[in-house]
Amino acid sequence: METSTIEDQPSVRDMLQKVLDCICDQRYGIIGVYRMGGVGKTTLMAKVNNSFKSNPYFDIVIMVIVSAYPNVTKIENRIGERLGLDLSSGDEEAARHKLLGASKRKKYLLILDDLWQEDEIGIPQPKNESGCKILVTSRNQYVSTEMGTEFTIEVKKFSVSESWSLFVAKAGQHVISPSIKPHAKIIVRKCEGLPLAIITIAHAMANRDTVREWEDAIRELRQSASSLRGMKDKVFDSLKFSYDRLESDLHKLFFLFCALYPEDYSISQYELAIHCLGEGLVDRLGSLKATQNKVAALVGSLRTSCMLENGEGEGEGEVRMHDMMRKLALWITSLESKDNLKFLVRARASLKEAPEATEWKEVDIISLMGNELEDLPKLSECCPKLVTLLLHENFTLKSIPSSSFFEYMECLRVLNLSYTRIESYIEWRVDDDEGEGDGSGSEGKGTIHDIGELTQLIHLSRLGINLENITISNWFKPLARSMESLVLKNCRCQGVTRVPTSVSHALQIESCEELECLVVGKDAKDDGDGDRDGDDHSFQSLRDLWLKLKVVFTKGMAPHLSNLVDISVRGCGVLQKLIEEDEDDGNNNNGGSFSSSSLLTLSKLRNLALNFLPQLSHICSKSVLHWPLIDNVWVMACPQLKKTPLWVRNARGLLFIRGKALGPAWRGEVVES
Repeated sequence: METSTIEDQPSVRDMLQKVLDCICDQRYGIIGVYRMGGVGKTTLMAKVNNSFKSNPYFDIVIMVIVSAYPNVTKIENRIGERLGLDLSSGDEEAARHKLLGASKRKKYLLILDDLWQEDEIGIPQPKNESGCKILVTSRNQYVSTEMGTEFTIEVKKFSVSESWSLFVAKAGQHVISPSIKPHAKIIVRKCEGLPLAIITIAHAMANRDTVREWEDAIRELRQSASSLRGMKDKVFDSLKFSYDRLESDLHKLFFLFCALYPEDYSISQYELAIHCLGEGLVDRLGSLKATQNKVAALVGSLRTSCMLENGEGEGEGEVRMHDMMRKLALWITSLESKDNLKFLVRARASLKEAPEATEWKEVDIISLMGNELEDLPKLSECCPKLVTLLLHENFTLKSIPSSSFFEYMECLRVLNLSYTRIESYIEWRVDDDEGEGDGSGSEGKGTIHDIGELTQLIHLSRLGINLENITISNWFKPLARSMESLVLKNCRCQGVTRVPTSVSHALQIESCEELECLVVGKDAKDDGDGDRDGDDHSFQSLRDLWLKLKVVFTKGMAPHLSNLVDISVRGCGVLQKLIEEDEDDGNNNNGGSFSSSSLLTLSKLRNLALNFLPQLSHICSKSVLHWPLIDNVWVMACPQLKKTPLWVRNARGLLFIRGKALGPAWRGEVVES
């Protein structure tokens, strides 16, 4: 039999017991309980309140729902009345003294439910010896902390089985019929364990007994869900309190931007930083690093407010939105909302056709990423508000409707066409110094020489190029001045390719098999072949190196790689040596005694990864590898690589060699992984 109430669910019973144990623990005077709205905190507090009605542990239990916009005087007077005190004078200091005195005469439990600011209610902290306790619930973990809580509890979402049990109990037994159940399961999954959403949608679907009705409900949920009965008044209005109380407009805007990505999507903070930079959400003169720091601060604040959650990746580099929070954001930015900012979001919605042109002209931001679009609508009128257009990961999109397509978007600042198959010529026109264009991943074969005319992009911070057979030549020079991040993929690089020192910390090169020489440094001349080894110090700040080239570096470059910590080389089909040496290198090698000239020193190198290198036979064949701090070597699918005992001889640190799919020379020498 399905359990019919929130209180009956096993997780709620477990949470209740945890709270009661903390209340009875003499170490804790103030206890905090937090999580996003609609998760069941008030229901849990009501259970706590009822648990002590027939229990003499406290002389009196007082429960007050504070809410987002409380009548503080009324609340304080009510607390005073329950304690037999007159607090109507309005003197806050006198009220505090009276409450403190009451804690010496009566052992009370005060439950402050739905507190939004730590200083809203003037309740003095009880002394531990009095036995009085304060239990605070909030949607913001920060509020709980600022109240001086000595123990904090996060309310858990319902499990899948609990969510289904509650949904069936509220919607009715018809949902378990073979034709309805698969659709009902999808809807329950979209509630993501949020009891308020489960109950609201269950009530809305209580009398829906045809498959078409359930399919329509799923469609509504995937878009904004506001047309489902009760969603706007009960769910969105409740959750919007959290949005309204965010500390700044920047926090609100950043929260809304997170809804541009697909549901259940783990968003990297780096990706968010790039987007924010293009949108101009940070100081116009801010660097990529400054933007990343700002994004980290915004993410931390929204996590604390329970508006964002940790992503699926390890660590704190990714975030995600609870599905109901995402639907809230899409409702706030929908055409029916009174909010000024309007979004058109159909991310990863399995679309084969783009929304009609009439929908484009009313919105500020369009996100159609991750679909199966083949064509875009032909625009016949201006899209005066459109500033962001996200079309990436539409692998079937091959063309732009016309060369004038972007002329209808006079305010466009962010355009993402990466991972499409657009082959037609795109005419770029930029009128100011704010903008971001990302063509990375596109398989187009057109010419892009006019990119060199984007000289007004003086704050261009990231350029990603993955256009097959594109030649990097003179058009690149005007863009290189202030770039901070550079990604080159599948490019033919004519002669000497030069990039500024500013990108040396974030340089990614893949499948540029004709790259002969890459010079990184502000002092590099624009012309001439230059010294292939170079004598500048451009790489002295380089810590990580990821390459897919024929030759990684020469021995002569080693002195300029003094800060290199990690080397990872993968998928280079013709690479035979990691380090190319001069013909006379190693000639002084006599019976194991090496001259200083034959030493190859990377004094800070700790990690070396060599993967999928079928022709690699040597790290280097003549020099002694002096890598004193090396402690981790990961070799995979390098069948020709000869064993190099010099690694062990010259590594003072703990050397850990992991390997897989290696030649017979390595048998017994590595840890299979």
